[in-house]
Amino acid sequence: MPPTPKEISDNIDQTIDSLNTQWDLRLPRLRGGEDPPADESERLAGKCSMLIRFLCFKTTTTKKALDLFKGRARTIHSQWVFKPLQEPGTLPVLPVVKSLVARKAGLVRLSDSQRCALLELLYAILKGAKNEAEDDWELAKLSDAFSTEPATTSSAGFATAPTTPVKEAPSWGQDYFSTPPREIQQKSEAQETELDEPHLKHPISISSKRTIASPNGVSPIPEFQIPSTHFPPQQNKRQQTLSEFRQFRHISGPPLETRTVRPPDPISFETAVSPAASSVFSSADEGNGGRMSNDTSMVSSQAEESQNLFPTQDYNEIFNDDQFSTSFSELSKAASPFDPTSLEVNGPFKIQAMLPPHVPFWYCWELHRLAPLFGLKPIDLYQKIGETNKISTMSGEDFWATVKELCRAKAVQPLPQKSNLPGWIAQEGNYTDIRTNRVAHFTGALQWNEDGSQSLLQLRLNAVQLVQSSRFHRKFGADRFLALDGPAFRIPDKLRALSPKTAPVYDKVIDLLASNSHFIAGRYWRVCFVEELKSKARRNKASSRHSRFILFAETGFDIVPRPLLKLNVPDLKADGQHRTIMRQQVMQWHMPLDANSDSKDLKLFSRWSIGFSRTTPTVELKRLEFLYKHDELGDMPLDGSDSKVMNDGCALMSYPLAKAIWAAYGGEGEPPSAVQGRISGGKGLWLVDYQNMHADVSDRGYWIEVSDSQLKVKPHPRDRDDADSDPTLRTFEVLKYASECKQAHLNIQLITILEDRGVPPSILRDKLQSDVQSFSASLTNAMKNPKQLRLWMQEHAHTCRVTARSYLGSFPSKNNEQINVLLESGFHPQMCKKLITNAYRLLSDYMTNYTDKMRIQIPHSTAVFCAPDPLGVLAPGEVYLGSSNPFIHPVTEIRETTLEGLELLVARNPAHLASDMQKCTAVYKHELRHYKNVILFSQKGAIPLASLLSGGDYDGDVVTCIWDPEIVRHFRNAEMPQMPREIECGMVQRSELLSVMFNKGRPLDENFQTYFRKCIAFNAQPNLLGSCSSEHEKLVYALSQTRETNKLSHPGAVKLGALAGFLVDSTKQGWDLPEKEWHKIRMKSSGSSSLQEPAYKAGSSRRRDELLNIIDYLRFDVAETLKEKALREFARLRDAEKVLNYDRDLSQHWLYWSSPIEKHRTEKRQAARFRVGQHTSDATTGLSARQIKGPDAVDLEMLTDLLEGEQGLLEQIKEVDAIWARLNLQIEPTPDEARDWEKYRLAIETVHEKFRAIQPKRMDHELGRRWKAEQDRPLSDWALLKASCLHKTVCSRGISPEWVWYVAGREFCYLKALRHAGGIRIVVSEIHDFYKVDTKYARALLEGSLDDRGDEENAVDEENLMDDDVGLEME
Repeated sequence: MPPTPKEISDNIDQTIDSLNTQWDLRLPRLRGGEDPPADESERLAGKCSMLIRFLCFKTTTTKKALDLFKGRARTIHSQWVFKPLQEPGTLPVLPVVKSLVARKAGLVRLSDSQRCALLELLYAILKGAKNEAEDDWELAKLSDAFSTEPATTSSAGFATAPTTPVKEAPSWGQDYFSTPPREIQQKSEAQETELDEPHLKHPISISSKRTIASPNGVSPIPEFQIPSTHFPPQQNKRQQTLSEFRQFRHISGPPLETRTVRPPDPISFETAVSPAASSVFSSADEGNGGRMSNDTSMVSSQAEESQNLFPTQDYNEIFNDDQFSTSFSELSKAASPFDPTSLEVNGPFKIQAMLPPHVPFWYCWELHRLAPLFGLKPIDLYQKIGETNKISTMSGEDFWATVKELCRAKAVQPLPQKSNLPGWIAQEGNYTDIRTNRVAHFTGALQWNEDGSQSLLQLRLNAVQLVQSSRFHRKFGADRFLALDGPAFRIPDKLRALSPKTAPVYDKVIDLLASNSHFIAGRYWRVCFVEELKSKARRNKASSRHSRFILFAETGFDIVPRPLLKLNVPDLKADGQHRTIMRQQVMQWHMPLDANSDSKDLKLFSRWSIGFSRTTPTVELKRLEFLYKHDELGDMPLDGSDSKVMNDGCALMSYPLAKAIWAAYGGEGEPPSAVQGRISGGKGLWLVDYQNMHADVSDRGYWIEVSDSQLKVKPHPRDRDDADSDPTLRTFEVLKYASECKQAHLNIQLITILEDRGVPPSILRDKLQSDVQSFSASLTNAMKNPKQLRLWMQEHAHTCRVTARSYLGSFPSKNNEQINVLLESGFHPQMCKKLITNAYRLLSDYMTNYTDKMRIQIPHSTAVFCAPDPLGVLAPGEVYLGSSNPFIHPVTEIRETTLEGLELLVARNPAHLASDMQKCTAVYKHELRHYKNVILFSQKGAIPLASLLSGGDYDGDVVTCIWDPEIVRHFRNAEMPQMPREIECGMVQRSELLSVMFNKGRPLDENFQTYFRKCIAFNAQPNLLGSCSSEHEKLVYALSQTRETNKLSHPGAVKLGALAGFLVDSTKQGWDLPEKEWHKIRMKSSGSSSLQEPAYKAGSSRRRDELLNIIDYLRFDVAETLKEKALREFARLRDAEKVLNYDRDLSQHWLYWSSPIEKHRTEKRQAARFRVGQHTSDATTGLSARQIKGPDAVDLEMLTDLLEGEQGLLEQIKEVDAIWARLNLQIEPTPDEARDWEKYRLAIETVHEKFRAIQPKRMDHELGRRWKAEQDRPLSDWALLKASCLHKTVCSRGISPEWVWYVAGREFCYLKALRHAGGIRIVVSEIHDFYKVDTKYARALLEGSLDDRGDEENAVDEENLMDDDVGLEME
C-alpha cells in the first residue's frame, strides 16, 4: 500500500493534536515502534488513532464524524447541547436552567473516567464511519450509478491515493439533531426501532444509511447513537425548526411521528457553506486564495422550500416561556470577538514527536531544551546528533562536545548554558546521588511573548543543575519534578492592551496551568504546588515578582504506562523503571484525605512544602519510637481569650537519637542542642533531652516527640499503618541545626525600632563608624602580606563550601573565592592587579550594605534559634543563652560561654511594631547548662515571648540578641498594641473544610480537580505583602519628617504592620486581600494623598538640616562619607607603581617555546644590518643576558608554523580576543544587574569553549605529540601554553581584563605556582574542600611566635600532653 502523503500525514497529526488539546484524549500519533498499551484507556486511544488514519482520505466522512463527536461530547459534559452550525429558523434543544455564566462557572473538568467515556464515544463514532464507508463501497459496486472518478474530482474534499476510489460522503449520523431530555433518551434506547428502507442515491449526492450485513436493510445503531424515532421522519437536517421544537414533548405524550405539521413556505435566506469549507483534512493544495470556512452566500435552498423555518403560530407560545426566552436571548448574542490572548489552542506547551524509548530522560530534556536554539524539532536534533556522534552510550561531556560542534556549524553565539551532568546521571541513569544527597534539578520558565503572531507565552527550559534533595525527590525520583517559573506578575503593556474586555491575561495563564496536563520534554506534567519567588535584583519592584509552579510528571516518556497502585513501598523503581503515578496519588501518600478531612483546603495545600524542603535524610525510626506530645498551655489571658500554646512548634528527642542523627548527617563531636527538621507529617524544632526522661521506650534509646502543634499533616507517625513498609515516612530529615554563635547585624527595621524606643542616634552613629573603620582598616593592613590576607578572609569573608564550587569558565564565579584561589597560588596582594581589584570590590560591596541596607554589625550580639525552656525553670522575662564558643563580657571583658546578669534585647524579622523588640534578663540556670547556641524563653505566663516578636513561634525562628550596654540601657519596652483582626483589615476568608470540598456526591477525580484548581489559583495570585510593607515604611518615614514621637505606635502604622503580619501567612491561612480593600486600608491608614518614597530608598540626599529620619541621617551624613573615604584610601593600593597588569611569570611558558623563533628573527635582522653571515654570536647581536633559552631549533620552521603560522596558536588566540570584542559590544564587562550577568556568563562560556577547542595544527611536532598523549589530563602542557600565549597577547598591552581570568584563570594559577620560589603542595579539590584555615596557628605565624623552622621543636604535642595529664591524675 502506498505511503500516506506527507501533507495528509501532517493533517492527521494536526487532527489528533487538536483532539488532545481540546478534550485531553491523549491519542497517540502511531509512528514508529510503540509501547504496548497498559490499560483499556490507552488501547481505545490507539484504536481511535488508527481509525482516524484509516479515514484520512474521506474528508467529508471524517469531518462529519468529528463534528458529531464534538457535539455529543459536549452533550455528555455540559448542561446544554452546543450547536456550532445553526441552520436558519432552528434552535438547539436546551435544558434551560441556568445562564451561560452560571454554566461556565460550574464547568466540570475532565477526569480519567470521563476521558475513558469520551474515548468510547469517539471509537463508536469512528467505527460507525468506517463501517459505512466500507458498506458504501460495496453498495456502490452493486449500483449501476457507481463511478470511479479520479482523485481530482471536485466532490472529493481531499487528494485521494491512486489506488483508492472516490467514495461518497456517508449520511450516517446525519439525522442527529440534538439530545432529547434524559427520560426520553433512556426509554427510547430501550425500544427497538425500525428504520425506513433507504434508497440508493447518485454517488455524488449524499447517501443513505444501509449496510450489507443487514438482511432487511436495517443499520445497527452504534452504542452512542441516538435513535431517530425521537425526531420527525424524512428529515435530513441536523437541526430543528421552531415547529419541530414544539413537538418535542415528554415521553408520556403521543408519539412525535403522529403529528403532521404543514407550515407555510416562506422565503429563506440560508447561510450556505461555500465549497471552500475548511476541514481538519482539507488539502494543502487548495491554497489560501479561496474563501474561508466562514464564507457565506445568500441563496435560497430548493430542498428546504417546503420547510417551515419560522412558524408564527408557535412563536408567542414559545417566547412566553421565561426560561426559554432567557436562553434564547443569551444564545442570540453576537459571537465573542477573537481574543489574541487565548491560550486554549495556541499555548506554550507544544506536543512534539516522542523520542526512541532507549533514550534516557536527561538526553530527552537536553534535546527539547536546545532544539529551539537550532530551529529544529527535538526528534530532528536527535537524528542530527546521531549522525555526528555514533557512540551508543553518550556521556554528558560527549553530548556537550557534539552540541558545541553544532553551535560552531550554525554560528550560534553565545553558547547555551551547559548542564551539570555527572557520571551518576549520564552513565548510571540516576537522578539522585545518595553519597552527596544531591539531585538533578529540572527547571524552566514561562515568559511573556509580545509577538502577537505567536503564543502569549513562550516556554524556556533551563540547563540541569544540582541541588540538595527533598523528600519528594528521594521518594518519586528527581526527574519527575519540574520547577517552572511563571511569568512576571507585571504584564507588558502591549499584551495588556490586547484583551481589555476579556478576562485578565494573568488569570488566563493561571487557568491554563491549573486546569490541564502539560506536554514538556516528552512527559505530561500537572501542577502540584505553587510558591512565590522574588528576584534577588530589585526586590522591591513588582516587575520581578513571580510565582514558581512545581509540576509532577504523571505519564509520558520513560514512564511505563502501568499504574502503580501502592506507594508505601521502599523503592518505587524496583524494576528500574518509572510507573504511571497520578498527582492525586502523591497527595494521598503525603497527606491522606481521610485523616485530614477536618483540615482547611488551603492550609493543607501549603503542607506540600514539607515534602519539597531541601533536607538531609538521616535515621530511620520505628513507629513505637514516636511519642505523643500535647501542647503546653499558658495562663488564662486577662482579656478572656483562649490560653496560648507556650511551646508552639518545639518538642524533644533523646540524646542517643540526636547523636545518631548528627553522625548520619556527617557532623563531628557533640550533637547540636537543637535541630530543625521534618519527619512524616511533623515539622519544627527538636531540642535534645539531656534528662533521658523516656529511657524505656526503645532498646536502642531512640525516641522523639511529635507535638500537636508540630503535626501539620495527620495521622501521627505512631498511628500511620502504611509507614511500616515505607521508611521514607519514618526518616528524620535535617533542615538546619544550632551552629556556633556569630555576630548579628542591624537592619533598617531594627534601627527604626531602636530609635523609636529611645536609643540616641549618636550611639547608632558610633556603632556604624566603628564597624566600617574596623573592616576597612583591617583589610588595608592585611593587603601587606598574603598570609595575613588569607587569615582575614577566613575571619571576615568566609565562603561556604557550595559557593566555593561555583565556577564560570575556569575560574571561581564568586569574588571571595577568587581571592582565596589567587592567594593559594602565590599571587601577592600588593603586586597582582586582579587581586587588588577583587579586594576593592569586596570593600565596595561591604560598604554598599551600609548605604543601601544599613547592615551594622554589633560586637555584643548574635542570632540563634529560640526555643521554650524544656525544664520550666525560667521565670517570665528571663532567658538563657549559652554558646559553644566564648562570649566576651561587655563590662569585664572576660570570656564566658553563658550570659548572666545582663539585660539583652531580642527581636525577629520582619519587625514593624515597636513591640517586636523586647528587653529581657539573661540568667544562668545550672539545669540548662548543656544547651548551647540556642536561646531559651520561659514557658510561664500568659503569652509566649516568641509570639510578641512579630508573631513568631518555636518551629525554627531565628532571633537577634543584643547585649551591648550602650544600646540596651536606653531602650524602653513597648506593650503590644490592640491589634485589629483580619476581617477588620479588609481580608476575606477563602478556605473551606476538606470534608466539604471532597463531598461524597461527586466523583473523587472531580473533587481533586476542583481542589487543585482552587488552591493553585489562590496561591498563584500576587501577594500584597511587599506593597503593604512599603506603605508602612513610607508612613513611618512621613511621620518622622513631622518629628512625631512614638511613630511606630501611630494607629495607621499599627494597622499596616498588623496587615503585613497577616499577609506573611495569608496563603496558608486562606486569607485574601482584594485590591479594592487594600486601597481602602491604605487610604484610612496613610491618608488620601500618595506618600513619597523615603530619601534613603530613592538615593537622593537632603540637606543636613533636613535629615530628620534616622536612616537618612546614618546613610547620607555618616555612611556615604565613610564609604568615600575608605574606597579612596584603598584605591591608592591599586594605583601603586609596583602593581602589575602584566605578570611575566604567566608568559614564561610561551616565551620558552617562542624564544627560538624570536632569536632567529633577531639574527636575521642583525645579519641584514651588518651584512655578516647567517650565524651571529650572542655578543654580536647584543641579546640581553636575561634572554630566555628555548628548545633546540632543529625543527624551527615547523615550530614557527605551529605557533605563528596560518591557523597557528597565536592566530587562534587573537581570534578568541576578537570574539570577545564582538560579544562585549552587547554587554557590560562587570555587570550589576541579573539580566546583564546572564549575558555576561553566556559570553564568557562561549569564549571559554572556543579557547578550550584550540588544538595544535600539526601532530608531527613535539608539542602535537605531547598534546595527544596528555589530552585526557586536566592540565596539559598544551593548555598551559595556550594560557601563557593568551596572557602575553592580551595583558602585554598594559591591561588586565576580567574575561581572560574566567577563560584561563585555572591555568594562570598553576603557572604562577610553578614559578613560586618556595615549596608548593598539590592538593586535589576533593581534599581541599575539607581544609580550613587554622586561625590560632596563623596568628602565631604572623606574630612571630613560631620561627621559620615551624613548630616541630617549639610546639607542644597536645595529644601527648593530654595523655600525661591523665596519667598524673590516675597517680
